[in-house]
Amino acid sequence: RLAGTLSLSAVLHRLTSASLAELVSGAVDERAGGVVPSYTLPPVAPGVEVRLPHLCVADVVVTDSEATPATIAPEHYTVQGAWGAIEFVSLPEPAPTQPLHVAYSHLAAHQVDLLTQAPRLLELRYEGVNIAEVSAPFVLELWQVEIARLKDLVLLDSQRRLPGVPLSGEVLLDTSRAQPGMLGG
Repeated sequence: RLAGTLSLSAVLHRLTSASLAELVSGAVDERAGGVVPSYTLPPVAPGVEVRLPHLCVADVVVTDSEATPATIAPEHYTVQGAWGAIEFVSLPEPAPTQPLHVAYSHLAAHQVDLLTQAPRLLELRYEGVNIAEVSAPFVLELWQVEIARLKDLVLLDSQRRLPGVPLSGEVLLDTSRAQPGMLGG
């Protein structure tokens, strides 16, 4: 019987939607790009920001609810296209008939759902160089790693740098690979 545990700590410096999903026990939802011909906005007034159901929006056209809809001039609102938001800075005179409607196009996007999956065992392979040994290459393979759920996600540090994402976990014994003469399970 083998006893003991092996803990793992590392810093992830490349965060993708797939790696984030693993760290938060989530799933990646691929959202196709497309066109929304009409989305009804909640009541708007100057200073109100409305978030649209999609990110990366463009070609935004806002109209009122009249039978023959009037187009609201773009000087009355600002579009934060990357964030999928519209902020109304003013409304035309006479006031448009609400609710207002918006038509727009949007790009494809990846969305990471949080805490929707059971944590999975991962296989990790680290390819590195040993700087103490004249940059001799080495490989570390861990066949069963249980990564702890992400506790902190720091997007920018106090110096406005992108910090790494700290990871911790436990390395588990893979009995199917623990054979005599091998490097262990």
